[in-house]
Amino acid sequence: MAAIAFWEWAVKLTSWWAMPLLAAMVGATLSIAGPAGAAAPLARTGQAATLSNHQISGTETGIACMTAARCVAVGYGPHSGQVVSLDNGKQVRVTALALKAHLTSVSCAGKAGCWAVGPRPGGVVLVKIGPAGNVISEVRQTVPGKKVESTEISCASISSCEIFATLNIGTATAVQPLYLASWNGTKWSLRTFGGYGDAPSYVNGFACWLPTCVVLGSADSGSVYYGPFAWIFNNGNAGTFVGDADNTAHFYADSCVSLTTCWVVGISHGAGIVVTLKDGVLGPYEAEPDVMTGVECEFSKCEAVGGDILLTVSHGVVTGAPVTDTATTGFTDISYRGTGFAAVGGAHKSGYSEVVTG
Repeated sequence: MAAIAFWEWAVKLTSWWAMPLLAAMVGATLSIAGPAGAAAPLARTGQAATLSNHQISGTETGIACMTAARCVAVGYGPHSGQVVSLDNGKQVRVTALALKAHLTSVSCAGKAGCWAVGPRPGGVVLVKIGPAGNVISEVRQTVPGKKVESTEISCASISSCEIFATLNIGTATAVQPLYLASWNGTKWSLRTFGGYGDAPSYVNGFACWLPTCVVLGSADSGSVYYGPFAWIFNNGNAGTFVGDADNTAHFYADSCVSLTTCWVVGISHGAGIVVTLKDGVLGPYEAEPDVMTGVECEFSKCEAVGGDILLTVSHGVVTGAPVTDTATTGFTDISYRGTGFAAVGGAHKSGYSEVVTG
């Protein structure tokens, strides 16, 4: 997943009458889910979990794990983007990037290592991370246009990743292009797709399962807010565009467990939500106590985070009570690590982040 920018929650929520126009703009199949109407959070009580908190340096918004013990968090420090190597949640190394970039997303391919990505002037930077959590290389990649706004990465192996980026072309009226790239560790194949709206539209989440990837976003066109969307890509080709007419909703993160099934988290009607996306159709929203910003799934089980809470989800339904961790000012991402998880979010101390393991 990708981590989101918290200011994106303030997108203007207006009419959704123009959603069919959006379908024409993207040139994709549009299916409208019925209004999910997540009117109020579910009431759950009690907490039961053993958590360990670890303060790390910098503003880290993405996290991924190679093994149960070895994870990396990415984001930025005082002067540049950075990679923080973790041992059971504890900081063991901080590596500042030589290239000017803030890292926004990281994906690990088991013990072989990870790739992280972030926007930089004129394109993106790709950072290869070794099995010990050390930075091996920084690779510049050019993206046509003025300014890359957001970047997400998902890797099936150390030599097979998919990267998604959006571009701000510097005008309030033109449609923003979307970029999807296949990366083999040496070169990439960059593909451009029609835009999904005008600024300030956003792409917030990106998850892949083999050749199928699902892009999440919030579609805005000036004064009209179309609602959230999930756009499905197959073998690099744009497929079904699944929009929702709920103009209070935003989708922030997703995780896929098969070619046809993913779970999505976000916000609707002021409550956090968990949504099943199956066979190109969005299921009903399950409301949660806080805005959900990260999710990681295996088979039918997920761990999700948002605000200062952690949730366990089974088949799209939260099981047990939300677990609160007040050491963080707000979780942004979560990753499985063996039979446990590692989540990252803001710390109460400026310039630091909090890693929570469980």
